[in-house]
Amino acid sequence: MIARITGTMLQPRLELSSPPTSNRPALSQTELVSYLMFNRPTFSLQGQAGQGSQYAAVETGLSYLSSALSSEIQRTLISDLGVPIDYIDIRAGGAGAAGLGGQTGAAQVAQVAAGWQIGRRWFVTVVADLCTNARRFYPNAEFRVSRQLRLKTSVEPAYSCQVALNQPTLSVNKYQVGFDVLWDREY
Repeated sequence: MIARITGTMLQPRLELSSPPTSNRPALSQTELVSYLMFNRPTFSLQGQAGQGSQYAAVETGLSYLSSALSSEIQRTLISDLGVPIDYIDIRAGGAGAAGLGGQTGAAQVAQVAAGWQIGRRWFVTVVADLCTNARRFYPNAEFRVSRQLRLKTSVEPAYSCQVALNQPTLSVNKYQVGFDVLWDREY
């Protein structure tokens, strides 16, 4: 697949194309978008009107929408309003209490992460899982020893909101701690 981005920063244009091969003709832009969004051709989406395909379409749509929303919020907060935040990420989660599957309970509605660079080598991020009946906050920190070597520690919930929903005996507030040594090397 070939993606060609033209236009201006304020009005970008995207053209998708695929070169023909010996066993298939070039794909249309509609087919390429279908593969990008659903990992399936359009004909396989049209024949399925079941709840599973609707759920997949909604989840994919929410993912793309939250990505665009996150970028716009980050630009507004940092550039326009001057809020001292270096990083923000908003991700839509699974269906909530009135979700598609008819499930009730603690499903993850969204995850919001905000990060700051503290000094030249320290980066701190605070992540919030916004569940329907619980709010969980946890920190992550990174120290850059050099350009190639980073030390990272993170605290994360042991169970997602959806797992805690399906197994009520599990605690939504149980956490696990991780420590990573990351080494980047270019050859």
